[in-house]
Amino acid sequence: RTSIATAERLKIAHGLAACGGSDEDKEVEFHRFDGRTLDKVKTSELMKYIVPRVEEIFSVVADDVQGSSYAGLIGSGGLVLTGGGSLMQGIPAAAGELLGLETRVGMAHPERVGGDEKWLGPVYATAMGLLTHAAPARRSLGLARLSGSKTPPWLRKLTGLLNSLV
Repeated sequence: RTSIATAERLKIAHGLAACGGSDEDKEVEFHRFDGRTLDKVKTSELMKYIVPRVEEIFSVVADDVQGSSYAGLIGSGGLVLTGGGSLMQGIPAAAGELLGLETRVGMAHPERVGGDEKWLGPVYATAMGLLTHAAPARRSLGLARLSGSKTPPWLRKLTGLLNSLV
């Protein structure tokens, strides 16, 4: 047993989204739940947990897409994966195979998103996309920026951070 954060690191660094993705069955060290005790696990053992979850997730996605009004809209553009899970080795291929769709990992466009490069990866791609599309819409609607003494300080800081990224 280990923490969720450690399990996430193991999944991204050493997991494969499908069996047979690698011939190498290496041992990986990790800290147990107490944070001090070191343990080892083979990548084949990780796969016993990862592959069924990947299959379950994309089965639910397939059901949702097929039962939705936008199923016919997914054509040649295919599916774009975002979030930290999209960093796992083999996830686009597994998603493509399980869903029968062209699949790729989404990234924010550097020419549309300013600031640090860490915001460009798939982990933040959805948030950056929403922000870059919201900023022009907000301006075209003539919406004022959040400011003034009635706005809580935490919201002013968050708004400043988000505005600096767009």
